[in-house]
Amino acid sequence: MVILVLGGSGCHTDGYQHARVLSHGTVHVLYDIPEPQYQRFEYEYRKRAETDPAKQQELAKGKTEVAARPGFDVPGGAPFKIIFESQDLMYSKVEFDSGPLRGRAGWIWKGSIDDPRTRIP
Repeated sequence: MVILVLGGSGCHTDGYQHARVLSHGTVHVLYDIPEPQYQRFEYEYRKRAETDPAKQQELAKGKTEVAARPGFDVPGGAPFKIIFESQDLMYSKVEFDSGPLRGRAGWIWKGSIDDPRTRIP
């Protein structure tokens, strides 16, 4: 009898989708999810800052505000499992599953996630 087990990257037997923090710098993980109006503001400015240099200063101010919110910093490449996600939210609830961050949970901006489901080869 031959048993063949196939697994994709990011898939684990615990039922959660696994991903990593993007490898550039550190990311501030929030203890509580930002208010919906703040998420819309952040999304719009991030989108505009890509094409409008004048908006980059406002985006930097927004990043400073996020960094001041209660949370903790996580190094790039840190692995975690996604506990909750929604297309309507710009943040996903995650729990870190290894190293010194093991067991810590918080909300991370989706743009900071290296997700195997959406990675372009």
